[in-house]
Amino acid sequence: MKAVVSRYVNGHLSDREPRTEPGTELGFSQQIKTFTKQKNEERAKMFQNIAKQATKHIRVAQAEWRQHSNKQHHNSAGDRKVINSKQATIVARKMFRFLSRQAFKVVPRPASRQIHSMRLPYTGPLSYDTIARRLSLDVVDPQGYLTRKRQQEAKNRGEFVDIHDIGRDPNDYDFLITDIKHETLETTIAEELGIPYLPKATESQAKEVFQVGDGYIHGSKFRAIVPFVVGHKGEGRWVFFMLDSGAPLTYLSAQVSANEQTFGIREGHPAPVTIGGHPKDVYMSPSNSHFPDVNLLGGDFCDTHGVYLGYDYVNSRVKLFFGGEWETVRKSKN
Repeated sequence: MKAVVSRYVNGHLSDREPRTEPGTELGFSQQIKTFTKQKNEERAKMFQNIAKQATKHIRVAQAEWRQHSNKQHHNSAGDRKVINSKQATIVARKMFRFLSRQAFKVVPRPASRQIHSMRLPYTGPLSYDTIARRLSLDVVDPQGYLTRKRQQEAKNRGEFVDIHDIGRDPNDYDFLITDIKHETLETTIAEELGIPYLPKATESQAKEVFQVGDGYIHGSKFRAIVPFVVGHKGEGRWVFFMLDSGAPLTYLSAQVSANEQTFGIREGHPAPVTIGGHPKDVYMSPSNSHFPDVNLLGGDFCDTHGVYLGYDYVNSRVKLFFGGEWETVRKSKN
C-alpha cells in the first residue's frame, strides 16, 4: 500500500500537496458499508485496515510536502503558478478513486489463494499405473481440484457461481427401462425375492436403520434390485428399488407415490421419507419419462449416506454398505 501511495504521489502529484477529505477514509467508506450490509465481515474488516494504512501513508506524504511548502509547480511553458486549494482537492479525489481500485486488486480471493497453494493432482506417462495413482485416495482429488479451479475462473470472468445450486430437476433425468414394469415387480421379482410387493411393514421394521442392504441382479439386462422399507408420515411399505447410481435423484413409481393407500406423493414435489431407516427426499417418477412404473434408488441416496456398493456378478448378488466403516470397504481402499 505504501508503494502504491508513493508511486501515485510521485507520478501524479509532483510537488502538489496530497489532501484527504475528512471522514472519507480514502473513499473506502462505501465499500465498507456494502460489505457490512452483506454480512461479509472479513471483507469489511479488510477494507477498514487498508483504509487506515492508506490514510497513514497519505498523512506522511502531507507532512513531507508541508516541509517543502515553498515549492511551486512549473507548467510545460515554463510559467510559474501555485496550485490552489481547489485544484489540490480535485487531485486528491482522483487519488482516492485510484486507491479504491488498487484495494480491490489486492484483496485476497480465498478460492484463488486455495487453488494456487494446493498441491496439483498427480500426472505421469500414459499407463494404468498413472491412472491408479491419479485416482488414489492418498493424493489430491483431481475432480475436486478442477471443480474449484473452474469456479474460480468463472468468478474471474465476472460470472455468477452458486456453489449451493445443485441444479437437479426431477424431470431432467430419463432412462429407458423396457424389461421392468409394475407387473414385473408384483410377479416375477416378488417371486424371486420371496416377499410380496408393497405390503405394509411393521412399526419396528419402519423404524429400523439398516447398515447393510441385500439385493440381487435380475434378468439378462443385469438390473440390481434391492428391497427396502419406505416410511412416510407414519406409514411403512416394502418397496423394490432398482439401483441406478447414475440417477441424480431417487424416485418412487407412480403406483407407489400417488396411491392414497400408500404415500400420496404428488408429482414434481419432493417428499421426505426414510429408506431402510435412512432419511431422504424422493420424487414421483415423472409421468412423461420412460420409467414411470419403476422405483429408482439414485446416486443422491448413495452419496448422502456414504454407501459403498458391492456387485457380485458371479453369484448375481448386490450389497450396500452404509457409512463406509466396514472391513470390506477398508480392504478395497488398501
